Amino acid sequence: MIVLHYIPTLTKRLEQASAFAQLLHESQVKTMETHLFSGKVNRREFVEKLTTVNPDIVHIHGCWYYDIACVERWALSRGYPVLLSLSNGMDERMMREDFWKKRLPQIFAFQFKTIRKATALHAISEKEFNDLKALGWRKRIVLVPKAENKESISLMCDSFHALYQKVIDTVKINSLNNKQKRWLWTIIQVAITPATDSPDNDTLAKRRTLAENIKTELTASDWRTIQIFTIDHSLQQMFLKGLKDLKVELTEVMTQLPPRFSVKKNIKEFNDRKKEKLFKDYVEHPVEKALAENIYRLKKILCERKIDKEWQKPYLLLLEVYSVIRWQYYDEGLLLSILKRWHLLEFSGRLFSVISSLLDLPLGFMPLDPINDPETEEMKKNLQNNL
Repeated sequence: MIVLHYIPTLTKRLEQASAFAQLLHESQVKTMETHLFSGKVNRREFVEKLTTVNPDIVHIHGCWYYDIACVERWALSRGYPVLLSLSNGMDERMMREDFWKKRLPQIFAFQFKTIRKATALHAISEKEFNDLKALGWRKRIVLVPKAENKESISLMCDSFHALYQKVIDTVKINSLNNKQKRWLWTIIQVAITPATDSPDNDTLAKRRTLAENIKTELTASDWRTIQIFTIDHSLQQMFLKGLKDLKVELTEVMTQLPPRFSVKKNIKEFNDRKKEKLFKDYVEHPVEKALAENIYRLKKILCERKIDKEWQKPYLLLLEVYSVIRWQYYDEGLLLSILKRWHLLEFSGRLFSVISSLLDLPLGFMPLDPINDPETEEMKKNLQNNL
């Protein structure tokens, strides 16, 4: 794990925060890669530092400094999680200090937003924890007391390691980089490809090459992120099947999600009573009926952000659509008439564009031309973010 600590000044103006940041940095060196960065900084300098260090997490120390707000914004905008240690900077005494002329303008200008936007807050004492909780600006608050002696330093470092991992894993909800996304869907595509009794030599050679490339390109952190994503989206069983087909063994299979902060869902549950009425005329055509139903459900999820609790999760619905149009026989004309009747043609064009981007679906297998527009991009975003 790589940690980048930032504090705007190491002088007496931030004495408590400075002492804590230096103690933590010096103590963590034994168990992880850690960097301490201080002083006034412009955007270019900090981005260069981020690029050079490429930390797993940015730990910011201090309060009431505009530099802190800037560093937090620059880190978050580039996908780095931020832990903010206020070091009692929001206690009653500090809040009252020249409140009307100094603190209140700072709160409106940047302080409220800085606390609100941090991935999580660290409290150094039980009193600070209760004060921050009462303040109500951020719910993600974790108490890790400062070590008072040499014996407790190791315990403090272990507590911070667990906290860092929790913050990092929380940010990884619904988050895959391009490399991770590419390999995940390559593995799943292998899993859903119909098996043959005796694969030909070309297929075996391609799979050996894929397996070697996967082992070379994916790091332990990549595997962890991908596994979290597959559990979140009910894809783990398919993911593990794909790895088995490729003869790739995981060092450690994640059986449950790690501790994370709660994340607000952007989808509402509802009871869809229209479904049975919509497609009741097509019971004698089960393949086309199932295809249309799944497309209808995906429209509800991705465009209206609603899901019936009896439905499968969106990625599984999408894979069922892919499997049918790629590998099964169905009446294309009948499907299009159903989609047209229920105003699903335009959505279907966007959906096939999404499927193509994930699973390289050839144009010849699509019952209608794909549509690429801003609404398609919004669908992709909603597909990844709906849990």
